[in-house]
Amino acid sequence: MNVNGDDINGIPFFSLCDEATKEHLVALLKPRIFLPLDTIVQHGEVGKEMFLIEQGLVSVTTKDHKFTFCTLTKGDYFGETCLLGSTIRVASVRALTYCDCFVLTKDDFNEVVELNPSVRKIICKGISTVINRKSKANKNVIRNTKRYPKCQQQLDWHITDGNSPDEQLSREARWKPDSIFRNF
Repeated sequence: MNVNGDDINGIPFFSLCDEATKEHLVALLKPRIFLPLDTIVQHGEVGKEMFLIEQGLVSVTTKDHKFTFCTLTKGDYFGETCLLGSTIRVASVRALTYCDCFVLTKDDFNEVVELNPSVRKIICKGISTVINRKSKANKNVIRNTKRYPKCQQQLDWHITDGNSPDEQLSREARWKPDSIFRNF
């Protein structure tokens, strides 16, 4: 597994940092590998790590894995709220395929920002913006799956076995399973 500045620049709140800070963050990342159906993060745990996905596919779900908020893949990240302070995980994350991730611990993050307090302010503001955006998206997912139950049935099937015939569909098609028929 390789990580470089491009991976860090893909994360909105880290892309605002100076190059020295980014290099320091990259140096502190630790690789971690997960097997299909491994629980990476459990709802209700105290958050101590942020994860960057280098390869693979994960689902962000409720505690019991019965409701899926979204799927994440290469270049995506999760668990960033733990960098702000002591937080409880609000969702579970489970590997759907073999996953290579990089982990930034809260302690390592604090080591970086203690050297430059202005960086902490920039990153925390960026994280807050991302959290608000994700919260709105999750509320929309819940509202849409209540309004369109067929959408949730499609997601359940996909998440349960990972071998559904819609593997080639885009993320949008998974959220709107009828979209492939709308052009007829």
